[in-house]
Amino acid sequence: MGTSTTVECGLADGKTTNHFALSAGDPLPVPLTVFGGEDDRITADELEAWGEHTAAGTTVRRFPGGHFHLCESPAPVQRALAAALATVGAAERSTRC
Repeated sequence: MGTSTTVECGLADGKTTNHFALSAGDPLPVPLTVFGGEDDRITADELEAWGEHTAAGTTVRRFPGGHFHLCESPAPVQRALAAALATVGAAERSTRC
């Protein structure tokens, strides 16, 4: 990964972190898919803990790489994200009248 890509990923990560605020409330009624890097300092248990925020199940996916695994190798993450969104879309379509 080149220096400019590393900087771009770092800036994007910082923007996300700076604007995210979790408030207490009822668990979400939708499933969560949580992505993490296998070499990240964030542990599997910490990723699994996101399951506390949903009543519809949690899937944790880990990918080769560190905290910036998405920038290091985006294709596997993009495929997993597309699959997760397709699953949610299919479930939504099946519950419509």
